[in-house]
Amino acid sequence: MSDEARIRSLMHRQLGLITVAQAGELGMTRKMIARRSTAGEWVRVLPTVYRAALASVTDAQEALAAVLWAGGGPLAEPRGGGAIASHLAAGARLGLDGVVAPKAELWVPGDRRLRHEAVVVHRGDVQPTDRRMVGPIPVTSPARTLIDLAGVLDDEDLEAAVEDAIHRGLTTPQSVSRRLDVLGGRGRPGSGRLREILDDRGAEAAAASRLEVKIWRTVTRAGMRPVRQHPVRVGERAYRVDCAFPPWRLAVEGVGDRYHRSPLQRGRDHRRLADLASVAWRILPVTWREINDVPDEVLARVSRALSDAA
Repeated sequence: MSDEARIRSLMHRQLGLITVAQAGELGMTRKMIARRSTAGEWVRVLPTVYRAALASVTDAQEALAAVLWAGGGPLAEPRGGGAIASHLAAGARLGLDGVVAPKAELWVPGDRRLRHEAVVVHRGDVQPTDRRMVGPIPVTSPARTLIDLAGVLDDEDLEAAVEDAIHRGLTTPQSVSRRLDVLGGRGRPGSGRLREILDDRGAEAAAASRLEVKIWRTVTRAGMRPVRQHPVRVGERAYRVDCAFPPWRLAVEGVGDRYHRSPLQRGRDHRRLADLASVAWRILPVTWREINDVPDEVLARVSRALSDAA
């Protein structure tokens, strides 16, 4: 394989990116790199990191560019030790509900002094057990990411991220707790809040959506104690209802567009509601606007329904 083919292969694996050091290892001098930049073939995105001009610019590419700039990258993983995407950037790469990274964000080894306006840099060591790969991008593990996010997200956003990670099978409450026992000592921002979220949820099934988290928080803060994702069997079919009061066969459920867009799904929803009604379950639908803008009205509706069912 020619040097040019090797360069193209490497850039393809790295989302269109290459570092000056990597280019040098493949036979390019700095003058050759400069000529490609001047000709518009390569664009410098960070000191020592270039992208192919025709490569699409994405959030994932920006995260990997920061990792490469800081001395990490797919060739250094998963054995660890190098820079790794973390915090909001890791949460975004893992697809955690509602997590958006305005900038690339990294953990870098504690002895490195790096600074750039386009990158949020944290210094500290990340153990191999806390490292994963999302495509070519080294990121903190789901459990470690939640621990880091506890220091930057508010309570509701953090709980939504926790529930999403558990619901999708990315991690478990036990895994987060174990890593928190190791990492969450005094001085780690947000560790106490994350423990409270884990303790409060106990062994409950994970919430399936951010809307469900919002409903759960609103109802439980009002002193009610529903059961999350309660199983209900109707003949040979089994359903789970979001926020249930089993003794009264009442459930509060979020209604949104995420899972209810296609005619096929709407048909399944109608059959589900009919099946639940056939075994005397009453479902109170709640939209995002209602739980966000008029939560008192939602709570009053739930209270009336519980009183009627008592």
